[in-house]
Amino acid sequence: MNDSCAVLFSGGYDSTLAAALAAERFRRVYLVTYKRLGIFKTDRVSVAAGRLKEVYPDVRFESSLIGIDKFYKEICYENYPANVIKFGFMVLTFCGLCKLAMHWRTMIFCMENEVSNVYDGAVAGSKVFPGQNKDIMLDRMKRLYLSYGINYSTPVYNNRKGDTKQEIHKRDLLYSDREEGKEKTPPRSQPVCIDNLLFSRFVDYYLGIHTWEEYVDGLSRFYAAKMDYIKERMKT
Repeated sequence: MNDSCAVLFSGGYDSTLAAALAAERFRRVYLVTYKRLGIFKTDRVSVAAGRLKEVYPDVRFESSLIGIDKFYKEICYENYPANVIKFGFMVLTFCGLCKLAMHWRTMIFCMENEVSNVYDGAVAGSKVFPGQNKDIMLDRMKRLYLSYGINYSTPVYNNRKGDTKQEIHKRDLLYSDREEGKEKTPPRSQPVCIDNLLFSRFVDYYLGIHTWEEYVDGLSRFYAAKMDYIKERMKT
């Protein structure tokens, strides 16, 4: 449906603003949050989701919490020995593989619910993450979604952190903490993932012995192969 949009929703500043922008354009917004082993406190997103519903009462919000363990394991370990030989340390980029599993499941969600639009709160300021880098993943991801008739957008991609905070504040999307007089903001209401620590160690090591260009080139080839795999799996 052209009047609906699915948002990859973590409850943080960027995904909350992406959801707000979706609410200003579409009549129905699906706030899609994913869970798997290693991701904790997914219930935190309910705070930002509740605030969105208060600010946009005329929009129909639907929250979904979907498990992706099967998708994550498959995208990590398909053809694993050959991928290790061909791509080396790239197979350790778990954050990107997790985001890829989320996108895979989002495409299925959209087809099941006849949703034609997807918003993602990816930002250029976090481009070290494969799932937030246009050269590594996002440009190819846009083409992959489009091959299934789905429009994929990253509406806050070029925002600086201060810009996003201002936009959140302008829309009155901040909410009070339990302590009187203090503000609790969306970043404190995101799920926690243990793979962030592992990924940061990989980045520190890899960029210590390689250039940024080598990092982007290697990951671009790796994720292009992974997206080709997803496209083949979507046929079955």
